[in-house]
Amino acid sequence: MNDLLTRAMHTLWSLACLISFGISATPTADADELSALDRARVSIGTFANTLNLEGRADGRVSFDENTLIEGSTRDFADDFSIGDRRSIGLWELGWRPFERHEFGLRHYRDERRRTARLDDDLRFDGEVFPFSVELKGRAAFSALELIYTGWFHAEQQSALGVQVGVLRLAGSLSISGEIRSDEFGTEQGEASVSNRVFAPLIGLSGRYVFNRHLRGFAEVRAVKLNYEGIDGKAFSATAGIELYPFRHLGVVLQYSDTSIQAERRTDSLCGELEVGFSGPQALLRWRM
Repeated sequence: MNDLLTRAMHTLWSLACLISFGISATPTADADELSALDRARVSIGTFANTLNLEGRADGRVSFDENTLIEGSTRDFADDFSIGDRRSIGLWELGWRPFERHEFGLRHYRDERRRTARLDDDLRFDGEVFPFSVELKGRAAFSALELIYTGWFHAEQQSALGVQVGVLRLAGSLSISGEIRSDEFGTEQGEASVSNRVFAPLIGLSGRYVFNRHLRGFAEVRAVKLNYEGIDGKAFSATAGIELYPFRHLGVVLQYSDTSIQAERRTDSLCGELEVGFSGPQALLRWRM
């Protein structure tokens, strides 16, 4: 939970910096030409994404009383050097059919391929076996957020609402390579896994019009996840500013952070996985 609080504070701090910049860079004016809420909007842009990926798997074997063989936590982002920033595409849609009811959709996808060499120890039944592995790894994730916002405060210059929705995270991991050990020789192997996780979200959204060309916004959403034997936490937040040199066409600069920490337990396996997307985004937005 401390990681989620840190992410939330970082997002709110980013918003404060962006708002301060907007206030100092643009002279104050009446907000007649820009309101806090739009009837509809379409946005497309780029996401300078940093992918965080860490996992652990512990197996149980029945030597005696279901003895636990501890697995090791692997930071896949470091092992395969996939944690660097990479530009990916994203798009957003928004529609407000009624005065205080709005629906939104956001999607992005990241895929990375890397080769790594790992030197480590395998611990089994009280013995230690050193080994080295040359691996080819692929990680692909796509995130789709569907959000409903109920605006309990909606005025020309400001708006505040409650959000509920769902985050759909689809992912796949595959590894292939060669393992070498003094005890067991050399072996080839490969493995892959893919799955989808649906995380319900609830949170707050706020917007504020500084003048006829500039608007700021922030969204923070989090929830406790309990779905089909999966326990965990989900966090999603976005903050930024919108600059409209034209009435309907503008540029959005924002920072987004999405994270899921999940754990699944069965009679024979305990697995943990943390996936995170974070980074600045720039979009071209058409509003009505």
